[in-house]
Amino acid sequence: MTRKSSFLARIPINGFLVGLFIAVGFAWVLPGPGVSGGVLHSDISTKVGIMMIFFFQGWILPTEDLKDDILEWRLHLFIQGFNFVIVPLLVLFFTSLMVDFLDSDLMVGFLFLAILPTTVSTCVVFTTIAGGNVAAAIFNASLSNIIGVFIVPAWSAWLLTATTGEAVPVGPLIVNIAWLLLLPLIAGQVVRPFTKNVIPRFRKSIGKMNTFVILFIIYVAFAKSFQTGIWAERGIYLTVSAMGLSCGLLVIVKSLVWTSTLICRFDSSGRITAFFCGSQKTLAAGVPMAQSIFSVAAVEGGSTTVGVVLLPLMCYHFLQLAVGGFLLGFFKSARDS
Repeated sequence: MTRKSSFLARIPINGFLVGLFIAVGFAWVLPGPGVSGGVLHSDISTKVGIMMIFFFQGWILPTEDLKDDILEWRLHLFIQGFNFVIVPLLVLFFTSLMVDFLDSDLMVGFLFLAILPTTVSTCVVFTTIAGGNVAAAIFNASLSNIIGVFIVPAWSAWLLTATTGEAVPVGPLIVNIAWLLLLPLIAGQVVRPFTKNVIPRFRKSIGKMNTFVILFIIYVAFAKSFQTGIWAERGIYLTVSAMGLSCGLLVIVKSLVWTSTLICRFDSSGRITAFFCGSQKTLAAGVPMAQSIFSVAAVEGGSTTVGVVLLPLMCYHFLQLAVGGFLLGFFKSARDS
């Protein structure tokens, strides 16, 4: 295998990434069905989809096993600290320097990206292949996404108010998050002890359904944003800015995480786990969270465009897959040598 083909083989360009482009393409060519009042009844169907995603996420999260891995508290604290404190503060600092140059919705998008939890499954897969601490990866992926249901809305309310001047109604936001995200998540956890033996049988089907719902939400978000005309005016600028800044952010975050693991003197498996779990951000939970959070601001008269807000997350998701897949080869070589 040539060096070029070996490099390409490490980049996991999967059907989901292709689906992202297709969803945005459909929104551009045929936005009508996805806007408010369209034949897809997006105001209702997206809410149903969000509830389904978080119900099944609660169903498959192995929270009963969290107590078995609590002893690695330094590693857990490191990962959660990066997810919810270090990365948000880092992005807040850099966006404050670019406030006069960066589109306001794009700035909100990067701040929203920064406060998201780690990926639900990708960090576990990468950690497993690279030879990291798989139990710790599962623990932190589960814990991060449970904590994120509470932290992300709180961060979002403050960020929207601070960066756009739009006062976010906390009451409606809490109600919206409770019945769209939290209650389905709890319901899934309640059902889990009685049905967890059948989860492996349905895991692939659940994954496919979640993927379809996420792509549908992305289609709806971009259909509404295309309707506003923002892409016709600044589409190239927004896309190039989002991709360029996402690339820079990913490099900084991954470099900072890896350097910090050396300072903290984690063992090799702990460094690998922290590297993947502490630097990745979830698209699977981020998309429905954005839809549920920013729809409240829109209803209350806010001007935030969800399609633009999601752009940094989509770019970062693609880049973390590509870079993570590429780096797996180096981790495997170091482990085998």
